[in-house]
Amino acid sequence: MLFVTIVFLVMAIGATFINSYRNPNSEETPLKFVESQDVEYSAETYSPKPLSRDANLAEMRSKIAASDLTIAAPAKEEEVVPEEVMEEEVEQETKFIAQKCSNYNPFLGTWNSSDLKSEVTNTSRIFYRELAVVPKPVIGTTSTEQIPSEPSRDIVVQLPLFPLFKTNVSCLPSDVVGIAQDGSLIRNSESGLYGVFGSETLVGYALDGYPIYGSSSEKLDECGGSSSTGSYAYYVTPQAEHILNCFRANPLSL
Repeated sequence: MLFVTIVFLVMAIGATFINSYRNPNSEETPLKFVESQDVEYSAETYSPKPLSRDANLAEMRSKIAASDLTIAAPAKEEEVVPEEVMEEEVEQETKFIAQKCSNYNPFLGTWNSSDLKSEVTNTSRIFYRELAVVPKPVIGTTSTEQIPSEPSRDIVVQLPLFPLFKTNVSCLPSDVVGIAQDGSLIRNSESGLYGVFGSETLVGYALDGYPIYGSSSEKLDECGGSSSTGSYAYYVTPQAEHILNCFRANPLSL
């Protein structure tokens, strides 16, 4: 304790000396000690009152409305329909069903196309077979000389050269719908066989007299034909189930 008192006095004398040195004319001011009092301090933290979700949204809307900020919605992309699907839909719209008669039956008759020929007359297109020529004796003579007779024909099919186009179509009586150029029968289920030919190739003739051509890109009617070239004709669609769906004129019965 004594040591502390001595140190304190030495520091006080030194401070007085320094002050008198800095200002020698100033009077010596005695040091005064003021008893300090302990003061208690307290701190408060501010916590804002929490807002509800609706209040937060309302405040956010008001801030956006007060500002110049505008948010544009993303542009809706236009839906692109694949070309294959569009083509498929068009095919479904123009697809027709074969109109079979109530007495429809597959053709089970015999048919020989060998040596079968065709010819056009004034009103008909005939498919025929020439018969053997039988010589005949000269009448009124005893000569054994014989002269050939006129060649005879066996007409197998006679189709109209100018069919009468009907608005009311005719149903299919059998699976045979026409005759090919070589005289063979054209069956309605053979669209894949004749569809390899183009629209300029004459495949044969339908039983109503109208010609049948190969595959075409023309839009066909319910029977499978078109008048785009000026005259009516049927066209084979390779992907179709049948060559014809009906007849535009009265068909011939085999």
